[in-house]
Amino acid sequence: MILVDTTFLIDLQRSSRNERHLAAASWLRENASVEVALPAIVLGEFVEGFDSDTDPVIEHYRASHRIIGVDDGVA
Repeated sequence: MILVDTTFLIDLQRSSRNERHLAAASWLRENASVEVALPAIVLGEFVEGFDSDTDPVIEHYRASHRIIGVDDGVA
């Protein structure tokens, strides 16, 4: 399992609109067997870029990735 940061999520979101931002999407394709988890802080930072925390993009990430609470190990 890996934990991704906000920059990774932003790059992933941009990859659907701009071919210059394909690094995150490419990494996910090349490492499809790796579980990707989102620290709660990262999800919170990402949500700040949207008008609503129920935006379909955010709902997709919540549904498809494990959300990890912040503890000493995550920090």
